[in-house]
Amino acid sequence: MLVERGGALYKCTKSAFDAGITSSDLILVERSSTLYKETYANRANIDATDLVMTERSDVNYKCAWSDWSGSSGAGFTGVGQDINTANYSPSVTIYHQNLSEGSGDTNRAFDIKQFQVHAGAETVTGHLYMGWKNNAYTTYYGDICIGVVQILNSAKNTLRYAWHGSEYRTANQAIDRSTSIFTGSSSHTYDPSTMSYTTPSWGLSVNYWSQANWTGSSYTGANNGISFYYSQNSSGTILNPGTVSQYGTNAYWVVEQSGSSRYTLAWCRMGAGSGAITLNNGDYITVAYLAATYSSNGSSSANSLWFRFK
Repeated sequence: MLVERGGALYKCTKSAFDAGITSSDLILVERSSTLYKETYANRANIDATDLVMTERSDVNYKCAWSDWSGSSGAGFTGVGQDINTANYSPSVTIYHQNLSEGSGDTNRAFDIKQFQVHAGAETVTGHLYMGWKNNAYTTYYGDICIGVVQILNSAKNTLRYAWHGSEYRTANQAIDRSTSIFTGSSSHTYDPSTMSYTTPSWGLSVNYWSQANWTGSSYTGANNGISFYYSQNSSGTILNPGTVSQYGTNAYWVVEQSGSSRYTLAWCRMGAGSGAITLNNGDYITVAYLAATYSSNGSSSANSLWFRFK
């Protein structure tokens, strides 16, 4: 295969490619008769039908990427769930708020979801997208509150990134909300990276992510967020599976569903400052969330919380 490094062209054998060339090396790719350059680190962005140039016995050929690499990069074995080629939804705990608590936002602890992921290569640069699909039959029972989202390394002992519900944009974290929503029962199948994003507001915004420490619906929502200790701009404490208590009057990320339609899906986009982040093979995503609802007509455990990295 033809590879560019430091502005110079080289020939790379299949065996050397399988062993892993330098992440910044450039691969010449042809798509729909147009030539592109793609780094080895981001080779997951190369489509199966894209063409690369190869040489055999001094004769040049065009080879489909799927024939060269097998899947999304030769020699690569993904550890965890692929969140690059399609949206992924882990199951979540739905808390049925007891009538004895009253109709206001609950003081219950946030649940913690943790899962291992990859994006089709050892290291991929992009944004983490998080979406909430309102599956509630009674739509105003479908609110979601997010205390923090953390990305940990594969050993779960280093906090790589964190997006806390009381912070918006710092040097190492930023969350933007989509300017539109996907609707219908298949709303979760659409690519969130194709949407436009903007600064989220303070206070409730139906169908969109915003920051608040209250919700507008009865028997759903959290009274407060969680401690700043879990922020990257504080002590950077790593969350472990289980629960985490609410703290003070801290805010959270919320999608308000009063007046919404069933199956609407709101996306937010996470990065660092005004830029992208990197996702490494085998990193862990950890989410502190509270999905409180009143009855069986409320949110569902499956196919509600969604993720994508592109």
